[in-house]
Amino acid sequence: MIRLPSIDGLIPQYRNDRDSYARGRRLRSCFAAYANRLAPVLVERLGKAEAAAVTDEARREFDTLIPTIPFIGGRSNPLTWNLETSAMFLALYRALNRHDIGPAEAGALFERMIDRWLGSFPGVLLRLAGLWRFTPWYLRSIRRRAEWSHQRRYPADFLYDFVPSGARFDWGVDYTECAIVKYYGAQGATELVPYLCPIDFQMSRAFGLGLRRERTIASGDGVCDFRFRRGAPTIQPGSVPVARAWAHAGDDAMHEGSD
Repeated sequence: MIRLPSIDGLIPQYRNDRDSYARGRRLRSCFAAYANRLAPVLVERLGKAEAAAVTDEARREFDTLIPTIPFIGGRSNPLTWNLETSAMFLALYRALNRHDIGPAEAGALFERMIDRWLGSFPGVLLRLAGLWRFTPWYLRSIRRRAEWSHQRRYPADFLYDFVPSGARFDWGVDYTECAIVKYYGAQGATELVPYLCPIDFQMSRAFGLGLRRERTIASGDGVCDFRFRRGAPTIQPGSVPVARAWAHAGDDAMHEGSD
C-alpha cells in the first residue's frame, strides 16, 4: 500500500484523532473533496440527476461508516490515511451499487477520479515527492515503522516487513496483513478490494516509484510484495485477480474504531 510523504495539499493533516468530533469533521471534509473529484466522472456515466443522487447517498453512507473505521494510531501511523480513504471508497461503492454499478466498474471510476486528483498537481512536484522515498532518511523511517507494526498494538492495523535492496529493486515492503482487507471483510465488501489495488500503480507512475508487485493479499496470495526502483518503469499485471479465501479475513481482527 503506497503511502506518500506528508506534503500540504496532498495528504490530509491529522489533528486530535482521538476526538470523535474533530475526526468526523476532518473525514467529512476529505470525503467532500473526493466526491467533488468524482462528480464529473459520475455525470458522464449516469447523468446529472442520478450522479447527484449517488453523491448524496454516498455522503450519508460515509456518515454511518465513520464510527466503524478502526483506530490504528492516527497521525502516528502514516497508513491511517490509506485505511480512512478506503472507507470513503466503500461509501461511494455502496451508493454506486444501488444504481447497478458493480465492483469492477466502480474500481474503474475510482481510477479515473484518482487521475483527476493527480492531474491537479504539477508533475515536477509529484516527482520530487517520489524522490523522497529513496532517501536514507525515508528508508530508516519505514524500517522503523515495519518493526513497530510487529508490536501489534492495534489488531486492525497493517503488518509488514521492510525488504532491503535486491537485484531488481532498491527497496521493498512485504505486507502480510492488510488493514483494508480486514475492514472490508468486517463490512462484507471484500469483492471491491481487488479493484482498489491497481490504484497503487497509478500512484507509482505519477510519483516515479518504479513499482513492481506480483502478489496481493486481496488475490489470496498471503502477501503484498511491493518492490520499488528509482527511475524504472512501473510494472503492472495485466488483469485483476479474483479474490479467494481471504473473504472473511477481517471478521476476528476487527473492532469498531474508538476515537
